[in-house]
Amino acid sequence: MICPKCNDVVEDFVLCNKCGGQYHYVCAGVSELSYRKMGVEKKAGWRCITCRSPQLTETHPSLSDVLKEIKSFRNDFSTMKVEFTNIKSDIQCTMQHIKELSSKLDTMEGRFIEFDRRLTSSEQKLSTLSIVQKDLLSTQKTIAELKAQNNSHDQYSRQNNIEISGIPTKKGENVYTILNDLCATVGFQLSDHDIDSIHRVRPYPSSRTESNNEPTRPASIIVRFCQRRRKDQLIAAVRARAAASPPHTSDCPARRAPCTLNVRGLRTKSHSFLANVLQSDYDLIVLTETWLTPDYHDAEYFHTKYIVFRQDRKSTDGQGARGGGVLIAARRELRARPRPEWRSRPAAEELWVTLELDAATTAAVGAARPSRPAPRPCRAANASSNLHVACCYFPHGNNHSESLQNFYDNTFDILQNNLNDNFLILGDFNISNASWDSFNDSTQSFKLSTNSDGLAGDLCDFMNLSNFRQYNGCVNSNGRVLDLVLSSDKCTVSNSTTPLTPEDAHHKSLDITLNLQTHAFIQNVKTRLKLIYHAADFKAIGKEISRVNWIADLATLNTEESFIVFALCVAVASAATIPVDSKSAVITSQEFDNIGVNGYNYKYVSSDGKSASEEAVLKNPGTETEAIEVRGVFSYVGNDGVLYEVKYISNEKGFQPQGAHLPKA
Repeated sequence: MICPKCNDVVEDFVLCNKCGGQYHYVCAGVSELSYRKMGVEKKAGWRCITCRSPQLTETHPSLSDVLKEIKSFRNDFSTMKVEFTNIKSDIQCTMQHIKELSSKLDTMEGRFIEFDRRLTSSEQKLSTLSIVQKDLLSTQKTIAELKAQNNSHDQYSRQNNIEISGIPTKKGENVYTILNDLCATVGFQLSDHDIDSIHRVRPYPSSRTESNNEPTRPASIIVRFCQRRRKDQLIAAVRARAAASPPHTSDCPARRAPCTLNVRGLRTKSHSFLANVLQSDYDLIVLTETWLTPDYHDAEYFHTKYIVFRQDRKSTDGQGARGGGVLIAARRELRARPRPEWRSRPAAEELWVTLELDAATTAAVGAARPSRPAPRPCRAANASSNLHVACCYFPHGNNHSESLQNFYDNTFDILQNNLNDNFLILGDFNISNASWDSFNDSTQSFKLSTNSDGLAGDLCDFMNLSNFRQYNGCVNSNGRVLDLVLSSDKCTVSNSTTPLTPEDAHHKSLDITLNLQTHAFIQNVKTRLKLIYHAADFKAIGKEISRVNWIADLATLNTEESFIVFALCVAVASAATIPVDSKSAVITSQEFDNIGVNGYNYKYVSSDGKSASEEAVLKNPGTETEAIEVRGVFSYVGNDGVLYEVKYISNEKGFQPQGAHLPKA
């Protein structure tokens, strides 16, 4: 059989019930599976596409119909032409956008390619950097070891050397003769076989030294001994001679105490500074901005008659590695000792030193202190006392105000714990806009003329609370006082006529004369306790105060008596609820008894005169109302020397004072 559609032979076919044509499944548009699933009736009624299509009848349209159709076609064509024009315009616009988008995509593609290239390069560099870092650490370790070995070898090679400095250079001099004269002066027998070599070294003045017009120091003489033993013997002879006769002449300035100076760096000034120190006779030398590091030894700047205390700036202090640093040098007979525990914070550029002065020493220093009221008692006559000296430097910066406030608070605590001692605070506070006016009295001290600024106001509060006066009126080139001299006793401050280093335009070198004199004992004031107010039960205090009928109780009292009664009530109500700082009082004895789940007994006595006893009992055990009830008695000695006693109960209702709080006596 032949398929009517493709004219090909067909064996398995689909039969049209109208025309009888036998079609391939594909030509009939029916899948074989679908056709086989048809029922008999459906197969019998199936027709091919040709038979299903409507049959067109051949008609002959008239001329008018043809013209109308042509006219309609032309109208449709015109409309289509307009639409095609619009479509063309839209297509052109779309093409333009596509071109722009394509250009941007090309740009982005280039940037992504560049980014990928840079990322790949960074990864390669990072991997290389990791290797370089390991090599660098290894190299640094090797360099450090080599430096240590080199220093060790260098020191070993110089162990027989000594350096003689300060001897002027003369034309045609014989350095061996100079050494012979020196040995004869100190009583050392020098032999020709003792010396291996001797020569002067060439000095190399720094540009900083030249700019400061500092005197050029004579070249040192280096002596190399054949035996280390002989070198040590010469050094011992020199030290013995120095101890027997100090190296300053009899026409040196009169003894002064102390000297203070902002030196703006000592690293390059060791020679001139040491020479000036040897020619002076200060009891104390106080320096700020030393710029020193542990690599610079005290012996480079001071004679052995001084004990030197330093607080060098460290890179971990948050102020940077360069600059800063404070120093106090005290004569050995003053028995100075450092007080590192008094620093306001670990990173503070602050140094405290205590000088132990007996009555004879303090009386010899100067005249009597002025008679003015003081919150702290004076020391007893003929008794030993201490002078606490502080040297501090507060650089400008974000923490300037905080550092000053920490110093004020810390110093006030120190004052409270050392009521019978004298204090002298020296340093650069950097409060540049503080103005000072002289007091109209004989103290030669100065007061703040304005305290509108926050820093100046804080300083004014600190001075008033601590009873300090400021004695420095020497202004700098800008008419300001940056270096303050705060003292609890009268002193005299003047510009130094022989500064130890060239003066800075902003900081004058100061000579200070202290006028310390022993005073008769006034009265014994006990140290005030530190109370932890933020941990107090203020509701209980208010409740206790409200229990008093103030109108009736104060009706017959005058203002002073009313104030005393009110203050007594507040003090007693507060005493049982405000905790005491553990640093201000020490428990001298305490007892525990019957400590367990059912209660306890507790007693204690503290060093500040307070005592307490408590008994705790478990009420209604095993029930829903089970609770601990504490009954106690608290006693203390008031500022008037009278013993007071407070009884109280503490249970589920809270703290409840019991009875009138009157003197126990």
